[in-house]
Amino acid sequence: MAYIGNQTSNSYSSMDKQSITGDGGTGYTLTHAVANAQEIEVFVNNVRQEPGVAYTVSGTTLTMTGNVASTDDFYVVYQGKALQTVTPPDLSVTTAKIVDANVTTAKIADDAVTTAKLADSAVTTAKLPAGTILQVVSDSDTTATAMTSSYADYLSVNITPESTSSTILVMATVATYHVSAGSVGAMKLVRDSSNLNYEVGDYYHQNGGGVPGNLNITMVDSPATTSQVNYKIQIKEEAGSVETNKDYNGTTNGISSLVVMEIAG
Repeated sequence: MAYIGNQTSNSYSSMDKQSITGDGGTGYTLTHAVANAQEIEVFVNNVRQEPGVAYTVSGTTLTMTGNVASTDDFYVVYQGKALQTVTPPDLSVTTAKIVDANVTTAKIADDAVTTAKLADSAVTTAKLPAGTILQVVSDSDTTATAMTSSYADYLSVNITPESTSSTILVMATVATYHVSAGSVGAMKLVRDSSNLNYEVGDYYHQNGGGVPGNLNITMVDSPATTSQVNYKIQIKEEAGSVETNKDYNGTTNGISSLVVMEIAG
């Protein structure tokens, strides 16, 4: 037959017994508050006492009708209700017993969260401090190339920012070799086919050629987008004869590079 009425709760509960040492008086303190005398059984020398006659209770106060000596075997059994234990058994608290969003920072020990507890890609850009390097892309070249009189594409990289608040650090170096005296080389930075108005040049005037050098650009750009962005270096020869990636001996030992970094804003 099915149980009718409120379901009992047995988790972490037990019946409790309290042994009391008589002091020759009638007033004693219970370890658990009770509602009435029927919720406990009182025994003196293993003889059960009559509730409301031999004793009365009020909360945690037990009052005996007669005096109880220290030599009497005096104890109380709490029978009216099950009493919860203070500490649940090991491995008994499941996640279903914890209210959502109820584990606060104060409940987590310092240095307790390990990388194993973090899902892959769980730490988003929004959780990183400003100035964090989010990604780096680069391009390089070591080929000796003769510059032409018009700007021509040279180094190129694509980057897709993770946030519109990010800034892009662009660093470019083109190794130049001035074949003849009075040679002038130049380069400029372009973003998505638009000139960023960042153009540099170098000039060598001497009795002969054979002088290496560098064209350098370092700038911070703010594209304010999460779509792919292309950064490109273009080079040209303004005068004389200029090549890339040669050393003092005119051999191919130079390197040109374009490095682009996304910095969290």
